[in-house]
Amino acid sequence: MTQALAHAPRPGEVRNLGGGRGKSGFMLGAMVLIEQAGVERANFLCYNQKCVDDHIFYISELNKLLAHCPEREVQIELENMLAEMVRAEEHYQ
Repeated sequence: MTQALAHAPRPGEVRNLGGGRGKSGFMLGAMVLIEQAGVERANFLCYNQKCVDDHIFYISELNKLLAHCPEREVQIELENMLAEMVRAEEHYQ
């Protein structure tokens, strides 16, 4: 949460947090990035039928957050985020 929201909260407000359209990705692309970060080829299965509650596609809508906190911006690229996750997992093994 940004400092602007912490110092001047807006009770009852709801904001979407996430990367927005510029930081969206697909699972198969993420698997490639995880492998590039140093993980051996992962075993996964793809099914042609989605689960009942699966999103077909999701992008966080950031307009309200950015209007209330113009200094807020996504600061990490998807590739770097996944690499950090890989390093963290390796640390705990």
